[in-house]
Amino acid sequence: MPIQRDRRLLKKVLCAFSLCAYSNLVQAMTMYSRQDPYPVYSTLDPQTFIDRRYREQLLQNDYAQLSCDRAHIAITPFGQNANEGKNLCGQRVELGDLNGRWFMPGLLYGPVPEGRTLPTILGTAKTALFGVPTDTVINDCQGFDSKQLMGFFSVPLNYRKRGVRFQIEAMLSCDVGIRLEGGLADIWQSVCPSYICPCPPEAVPTPPVIGQQDPDVHCAAVCATYINETNKVAAADSPLPGLPDMTKENVNKYLMCPFQCNIAPVICIDIDDYHKLSAEDIRLGLFWRHDYVINDTRSKWPEFLFIPFAIVQGSFPTSKRVCADQVFAVSAGNNGHYAVGAACGMSGEFATSVEFGWEFGYTHFFAKDVNNMPMPTSCFQQGIYPFCANTTVQPGANWNFGAKMSTYHFLERLSFFFEYMLIIHEKDSIKLRQCDAAFLPKQLEETTVFKTQVANVGFNYDISPNIGLGFLWQAPLQQQVSYRSTTIMFGFNATF
Repeated sequence: MPIQRDRRLLKKVLCAFSLCAYSNLVQAMTMYSRQDPYPVYSTLDPQTFIDRRYREQLLQNDYAQLSCDRAHIAITPFGQNANEGKNLCGQRVELGDLNGRWFMPGLLYGPVPEGRTLPTILGTAKTALFGVPTDTVINDCQGFDSKQLMGFFSVPLNYRKRGVRFQIEAMLSCDVGIRLEGGLADIWQSVCPSYICPCPPEAVPTPPVIGQQDPDVHCAAVCATYINETNKVAAADSPLPGLPDMTKENVNKYLMCPFQCNIAPVICIDIDDYHKLSAEDIRLGLFWRHDYVINDTRSKWPEFLFIPFAIVQGSFPTSKRVCADQVFAVSAGNNGHYAVGAACGMSGEFATSVEFGWEFGYTHFFAKDVNNMPMPTSCFQQGIYPFCANTTVQPGANWNFGAKMSTYHFLERLSFFFEYMLIIHEKDSIKLRQCDAAFLPKQLEETTVFKTQVANVGFNYDISPNIGLGFLWQAPLQQQVSYRSTTIMFGFNATF
């Protein structure tokens, strides 16, 4: 009895300590997604690999009360939110500004691709602002405001994702099991409606017919969306050096105010809010683990389990694909890309039910053709581009690393874990399906890298030998060019 009391006390102390420690969820695959790169399908610590009864038996604990470890089913409703992200410098920015604010005069830069023509409304703006003919190629930094104010839009977005995920695991042999994962999600991303009008009130009459190319007509709808940084330019800073016509009034008149109703339709981009109900990608994989008992015959040394593991998974694109010209669209999966991933690691669990572990993983995405991808034609274009191209996209690989600490039944039937995970996405490869020297895919590739670090905190309470309820919070830690997404999950777990 004194030993049991000491053990319970030690569990409580170690649990309090674990609030400051690291944990790890074993996922062989990460996602090709800035907003949800590390989706979680269960509130349980997956390093248990449905062998809790066997572990307790090896550790000579009370295992008879536990169910047999043959299969596991998890159903987890979840919600995910993000209102801001971080750019390459680690600064908090609006979600639409991850790769910089939208530079509207940039639409007038660069050459025109073969077989295309510059839209009339942009040709008029080029002549009015730069004082040059429509067919003149602007390829210098003249007109680019280093403060990113004159001619720049900041794009505030709200990202929301609600859905339910499932995970099914079953043992094929003593050490080898199979895992199936998937989900259904309702996703929407919209421009925040609470910002001030970018144009003077007197310049905002009734919206014109879509496609109208009169630069003197402005769209009322734009008043509730983008933040016009041009209005923050002081009178003393306007015009820009060498461009006497690049004034606040002219930039608003020819580019900022007519953007939503006049310019966006003619450069073939869709800036409508995005809202879709979609299945998530299906994942299927195999895992292997084996429990080794250490110090079981050495009375003067602590007894613990050493558990190496490995898992291989494939991802199938069952989610709805989003078109490249849908500016605010976000995929519920890998946006049509097949993927394979692998992870390996090891964990150690002491007789006091404290577990430590680490994991290293890699995910490869397969290439696919992408039509109508907005593509830069000048190195000074940023955020928004005047032309689209048909491409083949080979996403860069994802690398992930994590470490963990967890406790099992530290307070009666309550278990806890805390995880840290780092995900790094390498640069994509973007190839034109039809060569055109006007396009700069290499510049677009530089905007595809991202990095994120998250923490997963989970609590699970067993209400019977077979059934448990759980809660998981996935919190953002550090990001580069990715969303600061927060995820809340509630789990129903059954083991047979």
